[in-house]
Amino acid sequence: MQNNFNLLVVIVLYNQLLSDSKSYKSIINNINELNNISILIYDNSFKRCIEYNFFIANGVKHTYEHNENNPGISVAYNFSHQFAVKHNFDWLLFLDQDTELPNNSLNVYLNSIAKFPNINLFAPIVKVKNGLIISPYREKFKVGYGLKSPIYGELDIRMYGLINSGIMVSTLAFSKAGGYNELVRLDFSDLQFLSRFRRCYKKFSCIDLCLLQDLSSFETDIEKLLIRFKYFCRDAYNFESSGILDRFAIIFIFLKHTLALSIKNKSFKFILNAYSYYYDL
Repeated sequence: MQNNFNLLVVIVLYNQLLSDSKSYKSIINNINELNNISILIYDNSFKRCIEYNFFIANGVKHTYEHNENNPGISVAYNFSHQFAVKHNFDWLLFLDQDTELPNNSLNVYLNSIAKFPNINLFAPIVKVKNGLIISPYREKFKVGYGLKSPIYGELDIRMYGLINSGIMVSTLAFSKAGGYNELVRLDFSDLQFLSRFRRCYKKFSCIDLCLLQDLSSFETDIEKLLIRFKYFCRDAYNFESSGILDRFAIIFIFLKHTLALSIKNKSFKFILNAYSYYYDL
C-alpha cells in the first residue's frame, strides 16, 4: 500500500552505544527502500554515543541530539515533536533503546495510517521474552491489568493503557494534547501523556504487529534501588491529575510500589524515603 506520510522515528538512548541498541538495529533492517523515514536519536547519556550531530547511514537521514543532563524521556519526546513540526513530519514513532521490531514493521505502521485515516495514535502489541503482553493493557483508575491474548483494531483509549515504546502519534495530535509533562521525567510519563491525549481523542488503533521488549536488567543493589526510587517519588509527585480520582489512583500505585520494594528487599528504607521525600516537598 502506497503512502505519502513522513515519519520521524525517535530513539532515546541512555548509557548505551547506538550500535548496541536493539531498536536502532531493528529500524535499520526495516527501512529498505522507504524514502519518507528519518531517525532522530536523543542521547541522555553523560558521554556521547556517537561523534556527529547529523549523518547519513544506510541511505537514511539521521539527526543526533545529546543532552548530558539527562532531563528524561518526556523532554526527549517534546524535543522530537518540535523537530518534527519544524521539518514537516506528519508522524512520530517513539522507541526506547531495547525494543526489538520484526521485519516489515515500518510498512505495517505506515499502512495502518491509510487504513484508519481518523485515528491519531497507533500502538503495537508489546511482549517480553516469556510471552507476557505488557502493552496494551486494560486500565482502570490508572491500575493496569494484563491482556491474556492480543486485541486489534480501533479501541477506546479510556479503557487501555500503553507503554511509551512503540506508539506512533500524529504530530498534530501530539500538539493538541499538549505533549509530555516534562516534570514527569520517566515513571508515569506514559500515563501522563495518555491522560492528556484522552482529553482530545477517544480512540486509538492496536495494529497487527508484535514488538519484543527487553526487561532483562534487574537491579539488586539496594542503594542503587533507593536512588531509582527517589526518581519514582519525584515523578509521582509531579503527575498532573485531572481530578480527585486521578490523584487517588496515583497515590495507590505509589503506595503499592513502595510496599512491594520494601517486602522484596526486606527493608524499611523505601517507606522512610517515601515519607521523607514528601515531607521535604
